[in-house]
Amino acid sequence: MTTNPQNIINTDLHLMQVVLPFCYFDLFSHPLHLDEIYHFSRFDGLTKDRIKLFIDQLVAKEIIYCFGEYYAMSNKPEWVNLRMEYNTRAQLYKAKAQKMAKLIAKFPFVKAVFISGSLSKEIMHENGDIDYFIITRKNCLWMARTFLILYKKIFLFNSHKYFCLNYFIDENHLEIEEQNIFTATEIATLLPMFGQKVCQNFYNANSWVNEFLPNHQKKPLNDIASEKDNWSTKFLSKIVESSIGKKLEVQLMNVTLAFWKRKFNNFDKQTFEKAFKSRPYISKHHPLNFQAKVLAAYTARKQNFEEKYKVIFDEKN
Repeated sequence: MTTNPQNIINTDLHLMQVVLPFCYFDLFSHPLHLDEIYHFSRFDGLTKDRIKLFIDQLVAKEIIYCFGEYYAMSNKPEWVNLRMEYNTRAQLYKAKAQKMAKLIAKFPFVKAVFISGSLSKEIMHENGDIDYFIITRKNCLWMARTFLILYKKIFLFNSHKYFCLNYFIDENHLEIEEQNIFTATEIATLLPMFGQKVCQNFYNANSWVNEFLPNHQKKPLNDIASEKDNWSTKFLSKIVESSIGKKLEVQLMNVTLAFWKRKFNNFDKQTFEKAFKSRPYISKHHPLNFQAKVLAAYTARKQNFEEKYKVIFDEKN
């Protein structure tokens, strides 16, 4: 069937925001069910029933495709079976991730732990890793990170599979600086594992996520363990607060940053800064620069849709 673009030109622009989750998640070959379409929609004035009626219209015009209870912008029914496979594997990995999160929480200066990445979205590919997003005590981020990296290298033989530590921030700098649909989606899907109060502070500091995802489902924190200083933190506190400790913190950051610059010398300065953001309060290690690639692909997907169907999405990136 050939779709006439004029058939959707005059539709409610708010309803057209329902298409945006498809533009985003199709990049990951990820079909969506109705609840997800609602949670990732960009307009908060729509009910699930109204969304369902509009999606049914798009399905009838073969703009969106329906596979049972799942929907996608691409006519790829095999994606549903893959999603089922990834969902099943994710449940097996989640138990391991929860144990690892408890272990991470015992390390000095760790204030909060989240599961991030694909597992936070109930997805795990065959060769996927378990990613963690970690909040540390102020002025101790690089020391906390070093303890965890040393543990991974010595006791886990540098394996990333169950212990991928790619994003740290400290408790005094909780607002994520990059504010776009990618970071909003990542924050909205984080699974809190430890540090109830700090997790809540993190969500409060990033309330801007609601501008991108006003319907996203808030994660409950009632059953999350509260943070408290363990014996190792108490033992090391006097050291890190001394002049020697402060110098060590800076040195650990500089050594790590120098190592990354040597290892990833193919990056230009601007790209390196985004992929390996390193400050006293943040450590980001994303050698694939995934965020930039996703945002570029998402923008292209939206523009193609706008040109094909003569609509304009009124949104920020």
